[in-house]
Amino acid sequence: MVDASVLVKWFVQEPGSVEALALRDDFVAGDVELHAPAHALFEVLNALRYSPFCTEERCSQVQLALDGYAVRYHPLSGEVARRAIRLAYSKDLSMYDAAYLALAREISARVVTADSALAVAGGPDALLLREYVSSDRG
Repeated sequence: MVDASVLVKWFVQEPGSVEALALRDDFVAGDVELHAPAHALFEVLNALRYSPFCTEERCSQVQLALDGYAVRYHPLSGEVARRAIRLAYSKDLSMYDAAYLALAREISARVVTADSALAVAGGPDALLLREYVSSDRG
């Protein structure tokens, strides 16, 4: 599972991009599965929208690229939504961040994130990007 903080690093050179690209490469190679809540795509596009280095054309290219990668996006409804609400209040998270943890628990996965607060709140259900070990480095 992956959050928007990692997906952005696929397209913007910043700290953690090397690890994010290693995760992407592992995904493309079929070594890992990547899932995310449906809103992740819009979180990425919103982050890029406010980047001084991203034009409207580039943002559209990123959207097409993300569609091409075929990350499995999940709707947030039913028990996942209820779990996200509980986590948002109990862990003092935004609903967006809580959705990643709720989905991770629903599909028995760990969310890879560059957001240290989300990693702390997620405990064993989260993995900091800098701790990700690629199958090439493993």
